[in-house]
Amino acid sequence: PQQQPQQGWQQPQQPQQQGWQQPQQQPQQGWQQPQQPQQGWQQPQQQNGWQQNPQQGWQQPQQGGWQQPQRGNSFAPQGMPYGAKPRKKFSVATLAIALAVVVAGAFAVIKFTPAQGAIMRSFAAPQKYYRYVEKDRVDTISKSVTSTYDNFVASTVASDDCSLNGSFTIELGDEARKLVVDMAGEYINQINQGDDLKWLKTVSLDYTVNRRKEMGSIDGKLLLNGNGIVSMDCVIEIEDGKLYFTIPEISDRYMVMDMEDMDLEDANINLGSVLSAVAMMDPTKMDPTMQALPEPEVMEKLLRKYLDAVVECLENVKKENGKLEAEGVSADCTVMTITIDGETVKKIVTEVGPVLRDDREVKDIIAGLAAASGEDGEKSYEEFMKGLDDAIEKADEIPEEMGEQTVVMTVYLDSSSEVKGRVIEAADTRIEFLMPEKSGKFGLRVSMTQDGTEQFRIAGSGKRSGNKLTGEMDVEVQGQFIGTLGLDGFDDEKIKEGCFVGAVTFAPSSELLDAMGEVPDSIKSILEKLVIRLDMDTAKNKVDLKLSALTGDKLLISFAVNCATTNGKNVSSVSGVEPEKWAEDITLDKLEKIVESVERAGVPQAYTDLIDQALESNF
Repeated sequence: PQQQPQQGWQQPQQPQQQGWQQPQQQPQQGWQQPQQPQQGWQQPQQQNGWQQNPQQGWQQPQQGGWQQPQRGNSFAPQGMPYGAKPRKKFSVATLAIALAVVVAGAFAVIKFTPAQGAIMRSFAAPQKYYRYVEKDRVDTISKSVTSTYDNFVASTVASDDCSLNGSFTIELGDEARKLVVDMAGEYINQINQGDDLKWLKTVSLDYTVNRRKEMGSIDGKLLLNGNGIVSMDCVIEIEDGKLYFTIPEISDRYMVMDMEDMDLEDANINLGSVLSAVAMMDPTKMDPTMQALPEPEVMEKLLRKYLDAVVECLENVKKENGKLEAEGVSADCTVMTITIDGETVKKIVTEVGPVLRDDREVKDIIAGLAAASGEDGEKSYEEFMKGLDDAIEKADEIPEEMGEQTVVMTVYLDSSSEVKGRVIEAADTRIEFLMPEKSGKFGLRVSMTQDGTEQFRIAGSGKRSGNKLTGEMDVEVQGQFIGTLGLDGFDDEKIKEGCFVGAVTFAPSSELLDAMGEVPDSIKSILEKLVIRLDMDTAKNKVDLKLSALTGDKLLISFAVNCATTNGKNVSSVSGVEPEKWAEDITLDKLEKIVESVERAGVPQAYTDLIDQALESNF
């Protein structure tokens, strides 16, 4: 080459300190002697690397150094393969951007996936992880308590626009009929010789309790073996405290009574049990207090607010890996130990107390409930405030008063940060709830110990299928075995919604039965195999409960209640007559028609004839 290049490799005639050296010298850096090519650019005579052909390989260097016109890539820096792009220089800004992307992704996972518990457990401080767990539990508990309150209180008895439709049914099994025959066979034979009572199956009461503003109604029908016998119709004027009652099979008129001074004896009619039930459901008696109860949304808000506030005050937290064991089931857990001492209690009082003091919703609830029960609402709230202020003022004395006394709570968490066990120890009392799960099996232990003596214990194991638990647990009270508690398809997720689905059973122990004293042999044989079973299926707008007594797997007797809730229906006002006037509508013919309904229900004629004779003797 004749021209002096600005950049690139230097002319052999003018060697520099760096780059390739004169052929007579051993090169220090850069490309090697043409006679011994090792790395860098190769001898022009070789086909690899720079070629002599200007169309394919290297060309005479111009002002910009050695170029490759046919390719867009610039000459690769020393030591890089031909055609490779040079790496950008490292910078702090580049690292910061990369970290920002990673952190943003992590927070996206925390916010939108169940991995939050795993991340918190692995990386967060024990105190922070514990608060995360407990606040999640607070959320669940608040919703569960509020849902239960709404399902069974706020949306029913506390509502002035509600209708309850349901039934109450008693069913007899063969074992119960045999028992009745064994115990009262002599009297039964006097009326109907050889009667085995197989005709007696069910007795039911269908009912509707309705309320719309200041008017209410109660309708009912008595059924025997599914056949209607007699009905009742009741209208209540809540504001005036008037009750209008009739039996349609007897009279088209209503008798009117003042519910405050109702006297069943003066009524001189044999409807005492019915009217007593109506009187117990008097809306004028329950209405003020029920109406003062807080709305479900307010209750949930307050529960979450103050439980969260208490959790925020818990600071002495330790975390370690461990195992939770109960009744033969063992599972790996994260073990959190929380110590509540005098300083912690002081912090709770001084931080939560002022918030409670300034809470207007709490004031409205306290004053409202007091006023509804006939007390001075403002005065009741002032007394509450005085006690709260005194507690806050004396908070500094709490650590000294408690001394070394502490409350230690141990919480066991599974890999999903679900609470699987909790033990609370304070002074001489220990309360524990342990439920480890592994491979579809669970162990359960619930107990309370005081002064070294176990007051009660429920312990056993079972299996899980989805959300449903099935198993058996022994129940002991002060060291005495009293029976076996069972779960049959019990849904533990529905509890979080304030609902109960599944069955619970209880089989009393022989020791408990012996404590009842001497019983006839016919009863003893039944009690030896006795099982009490409660079947539950509840939701926001319905309740289905069935309490059964079984001997072995055979039904003895059952009591079933079901109820569905809907919006209230309009109730029309009625007029009424005094009870004495209403009684004039009762005639023998009307009563005999009721007896005919009893006969159609399957009751043997021997019994209906006896009823007819009793009626004829009184008319």
